[in-house]
Amino acid sequence: MTGAISEFKPCALVPSFNHYKGLPAIVECLKQLGLSVIVVDDGSAEPAASAIAQVAQPDGSVRVFRCPQNGGKGAAVIRGLQEAQALGFTHAVQVDADGQHDLDAVEELLGNAHGAPDTLWSGRPVYESDAPWGRRIGRYVTHFWVWVETLSFQIKDTMCGLRIYPVARTLEVCESEVQGRRMDFDIEVMVRMFWNGTPVRQIPVKVNYPVENHSNFDALRDNIAISKMHTRLVFSMLRRRLFGWVRPVRSTHWADQRERGTYWGIRCVASIYRLLGARAAMVLIAPIVAVAFLCSGDARRASGQYLTRARQAGVCCGSAWYHSFWQFLNFGRAALDKASAWNGDIGAEDVWLGDGVASLRDQVGAGQGIVVLVSHQGNPEVLRAVASKQKSFVVNIFAHTKHAENFNSVLRKLDPGSQARLIEVTALNPVVAGELYDRVQRGEWLVIAADRTPVEARENVVRIPFLGDEAAFPTGPFLISHLLECPVYMMGCHRHDGRFQVSWEKLADRVQLPRANRGQGLRDFAARYAAFLEAQIHKAPYQWFNFFNFWASEQKTR
Repeated sequence: MTGAISEFKPCALVPSFNHYKGLPAIVECLKQLGLSVIVVDDGSAEPAASAIAQVAQPDGSVRVFRCPQNGGKGAAVIRGLQEAQALGFTHAVQVDADGQHDLDAVEELLGNAHGAPDTLWSGRPVYESDAPWGRRIGRYVTHFWVWVETLSFQIKDTMCGLRIYPVARTLEVCESEVQGRRMDFDIEVMVRMFWNGTPVRQIPVKVNYPVENHSNFDALRDNIAISKMHTRLVFSMLRRRLFGWVRPVRSTHWADQRERGTYWGIRCVASIYRLLGARAAMVLIAPIVAVAFLCSGDARRASGQYLTRARQAGVCCGSAWYHSFWQFLNFGRAALDKASAWNGDIGAEDVWLGDGVASLRDQVGAGQGIVVLVSHQGNPEVLRAVASKQKSFVVNIFAHTKHAENFNSVLRKLDPGSQARLIEVTALNPVVAGELYDRVQRGEWLVIAADRTPVEARENVVRIPFLGDEAAFPTGPFLISHLLECPVYMMGCHRHDGRFQVSWEKLADRVQLPRANRGQGLRDFAARYAAFLEAQIHKAPYQWFNFFNFWASEQKTR
C-alpha cells in the first residue's frame, strides 16, 4: 500500500446518471465549503446530459467529465478519482447526485479527514420515516455479509454514498482488486480497503428520499451483481485467512510470501472444526482449497516443480496438475488436523510411534530438555497434542513469525491447559540464546523448523543436495543446538490410513562445532537432516507444504 499521506488537498466528486434537478444546489453547497467540484456524467440521456454539462464553471471550480456510455456508479467514481489525481487532489468527497444525504455532514467529514488523512471516512445513514422498507432490509442483509467478510463489526454501513476517499490508496485498490463497477462498487471498495489496512471510520448522516427522486437501482441486475460480489468477497476472505501463504509474489524467499492469513486461519479452521466436526469441515474447506489452487499461480507452479523433482528423485508421486491439487487438499486436511490437535482430540490410539521412540521416552522420564527438529512435511502439531496431555514438560515452538502472541492467544482459548507456546524469533542473538538455554535447563523442549531459511540474516544457509539438486537449509537450528548443549532429535509425522505415523531419529547427544572447521560441521549436520527429511517425503510426498521455490539460489551460502 501507498505510504502515509502527509498533505490534505480535497475536492468533491459527484457521479451522476440522469440526476440533474438537484445537482446545481449540491454543487453550490460544495463550493461554499471551498471545494473544487468534479462531476462525472455516467452516460446520461437528454435532457439530463445537457443540464449536467451546464453546471461546469469557466474558472475551473466545477469540472464536468462525460463518459460516452453508462458504465455504472463504480466506473464513474473511478473515472472521477483518476481526474482528481491528475489535478493534484489527495482526497475526494464522494457525494451522490440524487440529494439523499444531508450535506451538513460534509464539513465534519472534512475535519475528520484532515486530522486522519489515511482513513476512509464515510457516512452511516440515519433514516427518516420515509425510507423504503425494501431498501432497509436489503441493507441489513449486506451488513451481515460485510461483518462475515471482515470478521468485524467495525464497519456499520458500506452502502452510503457520502464518503471521503484517500485518492491514491483508493485507486491502488480499485485498479488491482475491485471488480464491481455498478451498485456493488461502494460495498466492495470499502471491504477491500479495510482488508488492505486502510482504517474505516463513520459518522451518522441523515438520509431522506425526495418525492421527485428516482432511483438508478435496477432490482434484478444490481441484486445479482451484489450477490456475486458478496460471494467473491466471502471466498476471498476465506482464502486470505485460511491460505494467506498462496498470494502471488515475486520474491523467492518464503518470508516474503506474506503468511498473514495464518492467525485468522487458526481461528477459522478451529471454529469450523468445533462446530461441524472433521468430515463436515473438510467438505466445506474443499471448495476453498479449489479457489486457492486456481487463484495462486506461484504456489501452484512451486507445487508442480517440487513434484517433478521428487518424481525424478525416485519418489512415488505424480507431477500433473491434479497431483498438485491433491497436495493442496492435503494441506487443507492438515489444517483440520491442527485444529484437532489444538482442541485436544488426538489420543494415543491415533498415533503410531515408530523406531527410536524408546530413547525419547527415557529423555521425557528423566526431565531432560531437548531440541526437536521438524519440517513443513506432514503434521508435527501432534507433538503439541502430546504436550497438552503431559503436564511434566513444556514444548516451546521456535517461530520465524510476527504473530507468535496471536498464536499463543488462540492456543490458550482452545486448550487452557496446553503446555505448548510459540516463541517469536526473527534472528538469534545472545539474549535469545540465553533465554532458550534456561528453558532447556528446566527440562523444556525446543521445537525448530529446520527447512526454512531465516527471516533476517538470510545468508546463514548451506546448500545441500536434496531430491536431486542443491537446496538452501538454515544453519540456525544447528548453531542453536550447539549453544544449548543438549540432545537433538529429528521428528517426522505424517497422516497414514487415518492415523499419525511418527518417526524419531537422534541427530546427536550434543551438536559439536569445532572452531577450526565450523562451516564443514554445519554442512554435515544439515546434510544428515536433509537425508532424514527426504526419507519422510518418500513416505508421504503429497504432505510437503513448502509452497515456494525451495531450490531458489537467491541466498548466499557458507
